[in-house]
Amino acid sequence: MIKTITHSNNVEITLTPNRSLTTAQTQWVVFGVCSFVFIVALFWSMQGAFFVLPFAGLDIILFAYFMFKINKEGLRKQVITIDSKNVLIESGITEVEESLSLSRSDTYIVVNQKEKKPLGLKLTDSKSYVELGVFLTQNDKVETRKALNQAGLREVNEDWWRSL
Repeated sequence: MIKTITHSNNVEITLTPNRSLTTAQTQWVVFGVCSFVFIVALFWSMQGAFFVLPFAGLDIILFAYFMFKINKEGLRKQVITIDSKNVLIESGITEVEESLSLSRSDTYIVVNQKEKKPLGLKLTDSKSYVELGVFLTQNDKVETRKALNQAGLREVNEDWWRSL
């Protein structure tokens, strides 16, 4: 999902993955599925099939672990702040884990647009680069590209000998 906020002299673009469930909804789903599995396992253990309980416990633990891991990855975001002199890219899940500041005059959008492959976007200057929106869908990457162009950043093709 792309959110663009324009202030007087700067633009803030926030990139986040699309999510089906909020954290609270994920907790309810995990609680419901795990409760159901536990009740079924308890029923079968009362019928004499005690070997079901350890496997149900393992099932509950793995299901909860992977659901919460996926939920946490859904909280990932990148914030691109473009002002008159700098382009600041901040990335992280619950806090800023990576931050990179580029000079606006030297910053380009590098577009990797090959057949049968998803669109790739990077922001780069002569010293470093950062890949944008690896968690985004193809449509969101196209929207990000438009937002960066509207913010005034120049665009080049990764295969510079080909036209955009």
